[in-house]
Amino acid sequence: HKEYRRQRQMCIRDRCDTAAFNRFFHAMLDHGVHFAPSAFEAGFVSATHDDAVITSTLDIAEKVFAAM
Repeated sequence: HKEYRRQRQMCIRDRCDTAAFNRFFHAMLDHGVHFAPSAFEAGFVSATHDDAVITSTLDIAEKVFAAM
């Protein structure tokens, strides 16, 4: 299982468009939304992220994706 997991992770890594993630990350950051700086890191929602914050983040992401 360990070898399978390693090979699967390598396949995912090789198919990831890190340049696109980099553009997305910086555009979101320009709008005040902070994500982990790597395409391979997880993001988490916490109790401090209320509906207004989540809605705002999604609205900004929609604009960023449209501009990409």
